[in-house]
Parts: sequence; C-alpha cells; structure tokens
Amino acid sequence: MAVDLSPERFIAIEDLIERVVMALRNKQPFGLTRWADSSNWIMTHGGEPADAYRYREGYLGSTDWPYFREAFLRGVDLADIVGVHPNDRGTKQAMDSAGLDLTGKALINPWCNRYVNCWREWTDEVLGGEWTVALVGNHMPAYALWMRDHFPRLRIVIVHTASHWLEVRAAMSLMGQTKPQLALLGAGWYTSCLVGAARAAGAVALSYGFTARDHLLGDFLPNTNYPRGREGAEAYMRTVRPNAVNEDQLRPRRDISI
Repeated sequence: MAVDLSPERFIAIEDLIERVVMALRNKQPFGLTRWADSSNWIMTHGGEPADAYRYREGYLGSTDWPYFREAFLRGVDLADIVGVHPNDRGTKQAMDSAGLDLTGKALINPWCNRYVNCWREWTDEVLGGEWTVALVGNHMPAYALWMRDHFPRLRIVIVHTASHWLEVRAAMSLMGQTKPQLALLGAGWYTSCLVGAARAAGAVALSYGFTARDHLLGDFLPNTNYPRGREGAEAYMRTVRPNAVNEDQLRPRRDISI
C-alpha cells in the first residue's frame, strides 16, 4: 500500500501533548519519531554510507550498516506518531521503496519537538512530572545539568551520548535494562533506533531533536512564564517564532484537555 502523507492525516501539537501525557499517566509505551532528509537517504542506500554522512552522523562501516538500518526501521514501525512533512514526494518515494506501512499511525509536523515547549501544559505535566527519565544524545550531558536545575522532580536515570553506532547500541541496551518511563532522544539519524529500543522497554520515547541543544542557545526554552491554554501558548510563540503563529500545523488551535 502506498504511503499516504496527505494533510488530512496530520494531528496538531495539542493532540501530541495530550497523547504523551495520557501515556505517561497510564504507564503505557508510546513512541514519536521524526523523519528527516537523512531518513530518505537511509532508505535508498544499500551499503556503506558516503563520506558526508560519516562526518554528519558519525561513522558507520559496512558491517554495522545492516544492523543500523534494521533498528532504524524498527523504530519507525514501533512509533505511534511520525513527524514528517505533508505530501513530500521524496519521502513518499523513500518510504514506499522500503515497504513502510504507516497505516494506523498519526502524522505530525516534524518541528513538533520544538513547538511543544510553547505549551505550559508540556512544561507542567511532562517535564515537571515525577518520571524516571533517559536522556540520550550528543548534547545530553550538558542538558541533564540544566534539566536537574529546572525540573527537580524528574528522576534522571540515564545520561548517555550517541555520537556513533557503538554508543547507540550501548544506550539501547541500557534502556532495555533500566526501563525508564520517559526517554528524550536526540541523536540525528540514530534517533529512530533509540525510539524503538525505548518504546520496546515500556517508555514514552520521544524524538527530541535539536531541543536539547536549544537550551544552550536560549531558544525555545520550555514555557514557564505564560499561562496554560491556547492564549498562553500563542503569546509564548510570538516571543520565539512570531511567523509560526500563522503556520497552520504549528499555531495553537485550541486548549489542551488533560
């Protein structure tokens, strides 16, 4: 069946936050992965990565490549929501060539990882909750310090870098042993592998992307100054990305019900 990326299939960021909060409260596994340009490249590449991708994502040899690709696809398969651009022709072709089936999965704008921070509900209910947390990614050691200062109720049980395949495999194994409730993951094209491993371990596993780095830049910090609800989210959004208020998939549409 051909992959359908029509706009009608896409959910709003409010829907994502509601589903994440309910999964955490109900102790249910949940996965969000996001599809990038490098994801298309992975699907169409049959062997060892090109030099550009060794530099960009960390070296992967021809021996490791099949295991990485298998773990990548497993992460997409296990995900409940996939972040992707609507009606993107290259993505549709890559997904179809890999035989991916997104039936039953919700789709969302791939920049959702940043814009959830506009919502005070995200700050209070997800980052402010008393969850056991895994932070896996290349900026996570510094981010963990910031998170401990700002969200002391979180119980951070794993802080792990993921700059190359051996580190990624070690982090996947560690999450399987530790079984965190919440996993915030940001490791380039390795992230889907981590999402699959964390969700299989019972976690709410989220592709966190650049968000872990943004706290260092002062950009898209979690909303702690504006109230809950649509008006509060919109007011915060205007301070960080005013134009996003006019983008249909990113702008606040309604209050969150949790």
